[in-house]
Amino acid sequence: MILKFPDIIYHPAHGQTEIYPEQTNEQKMEAYLQNITTNCRWIIKSLFYLQFPIELLMETMGWKNKHAAHNQKYKCVQLILREMLKQENRECLAPTV
Repeated sequence: MILKFPDIIYHPAHGQTEIYPEQTNEQKMEAYLQNITTNCRWIIKSLFYLQFPIELLMETMGWKNKHAAHNQKYKCVQLILREMLKQENRECLAPTV
């Protein structure tokens, strides 16, 4: 059995503490995906969720070669990583009780 600790959020203006259940990894990833471009969201879902071959994606998107496809994949993965770091920094900066 896996136990997850809830997120605790303190609202100093109201003097209240709220407890929210921790998000699953899937919920976190979906939130990250919502904050990137539609094009990158489609690329990430196609490659990692639906496991399309890079050649099919290259053809669908009209990229000239595999290098262009891998380059775009890299850029989209970097967007996700930046979004993850941004969210983690927000969580770390939240005041604790």
